[in-house]
Amino acid sequence: FPYTTLFRSFVPVQLLDGLAIRDEDMKQWILTFFFDFLREDSSCFAIFDDMFNKGQLKFYKPLVALLESENLNTYIADKAAWLLTAVVGHVPTYFTDEDVNGVLKVLLQANGCSEIGILEAVTNLLKSGEFRRLIWEYPGVSETIFKVQPKAAEEEAKSSKTKTTTPVKAGNEIGRASC
Repeated sequence: FPYTTLFRSFVPVQLLDGLAIRDEDMKQWILTFFFDFLREDSSCFAIFDDMFNKGQLKFYKPLVALLESENLNTYIADKAAWLLTAVVGHVPTYFTDEDVNGVLKVLLQANGCSEIGILEAVTNLLKSGEFRRLIWEYPGVSETIFKVQPKAAEEEAKSSKTKTTTPVKAGNEIGRASC
């Protein structure tokens, strides 16, 4: 069964729509699915490129709205920030300076993300050469990066992996599918 075809035509839109529901377990599952899928094979970012090109995907506003939510679970905040910034970093042509400034504003305010989550998100944004200068010049970015101590970040990363309340698995067959 061609998982890639199914994923390309249906899954990203439906799953991202699922982030609007109130069920935190479902949000965790969706975000973990994308996290695992994209980290398993970075060529899968091409799926987002295709969908943006066809105008099929609402991506930026729903994820920023999620990150702006009050009392956001740290796991959800970290994974939403990772997903948003990873896509911006890998397919930057669909985003503007204004979008990047908006993401940075949300990340650098008290939004529920952990220090390591913010660091990972800013690092993802810095992967895009198109926005690198803008990101470095944004107030608070360099301070945010350099205030994280290696040992503290390591401990925080370990503890955030154990905070998931629901067993979450993206599915090995899908996660290993070629994009």
